[in-house]
Amino acid sequence: MRGALLEGRYRLERRLGAGGMGEVWQARDLRLDREVAVKVISRGVAGDHLLEERFRKEARTAAGLTHPRIVTVHDHGEVEVDGRPVLFLVMELVRGRPLTAVLRDHRSGADPAAVVRWAVQICEGLAAAHRAGVVHRDIKPANIMVHGPAEADVTICDFGIARLAEETGTGLTATGAAIGTPTYMSPEQARGDRRIDGRSDLYSLGCMLYELLAGRPPFTGSGLSVLSQHLTGEPAPIRDLRPAVPEELERLVLELLAKEPAARPADAEQVIDRLRKAATGARSRSRSRSRSRAVTGPAPGRDTETALGTDPPPPAPAVRAGTGHPIPASSVPGTRPRLLWGSLLAAAGVYTQLVVLGEWGSLTLRALGAALLACLLAFLVSRSSADVPDEESRGVAAALTAGVLIGVLLLFWPPAPWWAGVLVLLLSGFVLLFLSHFVRGLVGALARRDPWVAWLGTESGLFNAVVFAGILAADGRAVYAAVGWGLAMWPAAALVTAVFVPRLRAVQAPA
Repeated sequence: MRGALLEGRYRLERRLGAGGMGEVWQARDLRLDREVAVKVISRGVAGDHLLEERFRKEARTAAGLTHPRIVTVHDHGEVEVDGRPVLFLVMELVRGRPLTAVLRDHRSGADPAAVVRWAVQICEGLAAAHRAGVVHRDIKPANIMVHGPAEADVTICDFGIARLAEETGTGLTATGAAIGTPTYMSPEQARGDRRIDGRSDLYSLGCMLYELLAGRPPFTGSGLSVLSQHLTGEPAPIRDLRPAVPEELERLVLELLAKEPAARPADAEQVIDRLRKAATGARSRSRSRSRSRAVTGPAPGRDTETALGTDPPPPAPAVRAGTGHPIPASSVPGTRPRLLWGSLLAAAGVYTQLVVLGEWGSLTLRALGAALLACLLAFLVSRSSADVPDEESRGVAAALTAGVLIGVLLLFWPPAPWWAGVLVLLLSGFVLLFLSHFVRGLVGALARRDPWVAWLGTESGLFNAVVFAGILAADGRAVYAAVGWGLAMWPAAALVTAVFVPRLRAVQAPA
């Protein structure tokens, strides 16, 4: 498509990026002799007259948004390129980089002062759009460009494109639930609500600010897991992950992440006021403390507010007392040995079943090899999962893995029809994930262990239960009996694992 001339006016020169809705090109407007950005919509949209009309309507709406913080739309049209119809949108060319690049450069979190400066400008653009009755629907780092001296300026891109994606179905599941960018999606979008307002954009803004400040999104995991957490989960307090963030700023971001729109700030103007007050208050207290320290010296304390623009070295990993939100497992000293211990317990259970129940006494070496392999796989999974901050993601991985294992076993088990294995492959992961919540709750209540230890036990018990049910089925037991005994084995093995994983005293923050 390089070199293509659209309507005899816009020559495509360099591709800047691509996505589900097409490609973005740097182009030259030959009529006005200026550089522009052109979004070329993929042919999946073109050719449908109703959707073309929707495209024209969204383009006109976006062109009507005139604000320094919103990318300017110059033109739109429909042409043929390489023999196929395409739609295109001509916009101002913003010379900068998206916030996704900033996040890559600041994996532990960006400067709070810069985050507030960007957030105020984003809210200024959103306020103008919301006053015009336009909801962006896809606020995320990739749609925010930072530019200018010291990257102090912000421009919001892609107004109207998210709505067009919904109309084309590219951002929908078969049930109509939007899945375009689950990391930053509001609960009402996750539910597939059609009637949403500007408060949905504010929730997405909260997700983005959380990631900029904490160095990680509020919810992580697979797409379905993240959508579920948007609906029911609670993010960890930002200051648990990065104490340098002022309390007022943390409080505002968590309010933006409220599940119900009515519990969030009413509009973008209110968010701007809160952001400015948070910045002013933090600087004022910082100056007051500086004068006090000149006389009395510093007063150590984890909960001391930090001025915007400062970022002291983070303290040792800790758990804030009384919050119920521990630091991610990978940040807690001694976690890796406990993960290895839990993996060894899981492998020991598999080994015992293969040798005793499977009557592999004459094949001890094979059983030992299988157990060692299970131990290695379990440890590798646990080791990589330790860097994932939410137990939900580990539960999804374990349930889907176990479901695949069961389905494969059924495919090669002569008494079972082939379609049973296929059906299990499709459904068992979701069923096991649903049941894992109950098992984890039972194990946590009985063993009185950390939530992530309960998840570790639940995963260990799940794999032992799969092996146990498989052995019983291979021994000639009825399928229902094998499944029943397997379900009984699951919480029992999970409880044993959780009980015998060594305890680790949480590190408390200094008062």
